[in-house]
Amino acid sequence: MFPSQTEVLGVILHPLTLGHTLLLHRLESPFVTPGAEAGDGDLALALGLCSRSFAAALIAVNDSRFAEKLQGLIEGREEWELIAARTAFYKYLIAAHDGPKVKKHGSGRESGAPFLLNVKLSLMNGYGYTYTEALNMPLGQALWEHTTFLEREGRTEMRNRSDQEAHDRVMARAAEIRKQYEAEQAAKGAAETADQPAA
Repeated sequence: MFPSQTEVLGVILHPLTLGHTLLLHRLESPFVTPGAEAGDGDLALALGLCSRSFAAALIAVNDSRFAEKLQGLIEGREEWELIAARTAFYKYLIAAHDGPKVKKHGSGRESGAPFLLNVKLSLMNGYGYTYTEALNMPLGQALWEHTTFLEREGRTEMRNRSDQEAHDRVMARAAEIRKQYEAEQAAKGAAETADQPAA
């Protein structure tokens, strides 16, 4: 849920958020499209997006020259480097998708963008997260919270107690990180106010 730092071709990637994942689906990236094969340009785009916060990635993708600016990431690379980089990015995606195992109810879980949109709705309607908070949530945490919401509604069931205990530990850690972030933002705001000249 809180993956270690990932570096691909010298680019440090942000923890993959729900927003990043939805954006990759929106752009029909081969990295999230079953059966598709990712090329060098797809790799550069994925690295460019995931090396930024989701908010920054959303701004960058609307820049008509964004893809062109990313070519430097892959130019002059050996083929083995690019293959290793694609493999590393797939591993980054797989690690981020590590959610709780559940017993299937009904026809089972959807995959892809429709499922991720349902995750976003669970976070907003079930927990009261804002739109921005939901999209900026690490994907692993979002999957855990979505599953917990469905279980509470009687629509799914975690497989065993160890999953529930793991969930409780992860949620406690998430609360700590969120509290730390809020404290840092408050401190930053106070510092900016103090730096302003007196009227």
